[in-house]
Amino acid sequence: MVHFQLWGGDTHHIMQLLDSKIIEVGIVRLPIDYSKEYDMLQLPTEPFMAAMGPAWSDGDVESPIRLSDLAGLPMLLLRRQQGLFIYEQFLEACERIGFEPYVLCESSDIMTLLALAESGVGITIVPKSAMNLCVSTSLHFREIIQPSLGTTAAVIWL
Repeated sequence: MVHFQLWGGDTHHIMQLLDSKIIEVGIVRLPIDYSKEYDMLQLPTEPFMAAMGPAWSDGDVESPIRLSDLAGLPMLLLRRQQGLFIYEQFLEACERIGFEPYVLCESSDIMTLLALAESGVGITIVPKSAMNLCVSTSLHFREIIQPSLGTTAAVIWL
């Protein structure tokens, strides 16, 4: 019989758990601090998706959306973490194309952001794999293009 425990948290927290040997394996978003030596299995890169409820959908619920189309709309973003993660990647991409996003809410919990987006509070930016977190939902997920944005996860261990 195999016994295991599941721990959750952002990349920084998972790395702390690994470093203190509370866990043996972690799944994180890259890039990570390479000052410590981790063995790693990099997973495929996945695109960022704009998740929006019917209130923010323009009727087109499947085609990609340009990043510039999100200018001025209320954004719900994963809270800043150490390093370069979704929050920073999104802000830098917006800056490169000439606008500062209206960040209405930050949260470290992706499920909270998806629930807020579904209720019409705003639009959240999530990795494509987050689409699998929504069992029954009225959320529409549209891949962000021009520029395309993506994130890569990895399995790491000491």
